Amino acid sequence: CGGSCGTCAQGEQCSASGVCTCVPNCNGRNCGDDGCGGSCGSCDSDEFCSSFGSCECSPNCNGRNCGDNGCGGSCGSCFDGQSCNANGVCECISNCDGRNCGDDGCG
Repeated sequence: CGGSCGTCAQGEQCSASGVCTCVPNCNGRNCGDDGCGGSCGSCDSDEFCSSFGSCECSPNCNGRNCGDNGCGGSCGSCFDGQSCNANGVCECISNCDGRNCGDDGCG
């Protein structure tokens, strides 16, 4: 007869049984939704999935106000007279050079 039962919508294909089914699309994606309710993959615990479907580093500045954010960026910088310690917290640099009493500049 050569007729057609119809065509499937974009993103679907006609199965052998004549039913339109969703075609997962993970082209260029390594995480997130595949367009059919499935997944293109997941990211490591220190990453998040961007809207473009790529795993991105998740900056971590919790409890930190200076130093590295874990992604090559910064959590901030310290004021003059302060330095960033290993825990990412600004600390006053005491100044007792030439002094043996009085204020060290840190209160």
